[in-house]
Amino acid sequence: MSYPGFAPIPPGSDHGQVPPPLPPVPDQWVPQPGFEPVAPDEGTVMITPIVEPAEPEYDPELDGATVVVDRTPPRAWFLVLAEGGEVELPGDDVVLGRNPHGDGVQPAVRVPDAGKTISKTHARLRRVENDWFVTDLGSTNGVLFFSPEGQELLLPSGVETLIQGDFILGTVRVLIESRDGTPAVRTWGAN
Repeated sequence: MSYPGFAPIPPGSDHGQVPPPLPPVPDQWVPQPGFEPVAPDEGTVMITPIVEPAEPEYDPELDGATVVVDRTPPRAWFLVLAEGGEVELPGDDVVLGRNPHGDGVQPAVRVPDAGKTISKTHARLRRVENDWFVTDLGSTNGVLFFSPEGQELLLPSGVETLIQGDFILGTVRVLIESRDGTPAVRTWGAN
């Protein structure tokens, strides 16, 4: 096949050889000896060479799966009085009473009692996951539970007991439940 204006190269001539490769181009420009940089004139546009960012070093701390964080708001718990009203429990380990003395570890929670049957420092409540435990702290009128048959049972002083229903501090009947209305215990017990 021939193209207009081109003549075929005869076999065996030097024109069919491939030219030698060009020398490699350096990554950065290196000034030649005797080169003196000159400040640009005002209004001159300077062109800055683009330098590829260096590959970051491997860090094993940055590798691996991302840890999933639980963003569920913490559940608020309340001591609900059978006669009406509720008192927020500010922690997982609190001291209850008419005028209790707490400390930094166990905050004090005042329980309303017009009849003054609750001792100033009456009982301790402690939460483990969704279970609550109560301990009578040597109160005058004690902590009462209800048996499955409805009989009142007095909690011995100093004995931590799992709360499985409503209970009585002095003569004040209470129940523990979360803010969303899910009770830690499912029933008010016997009447």
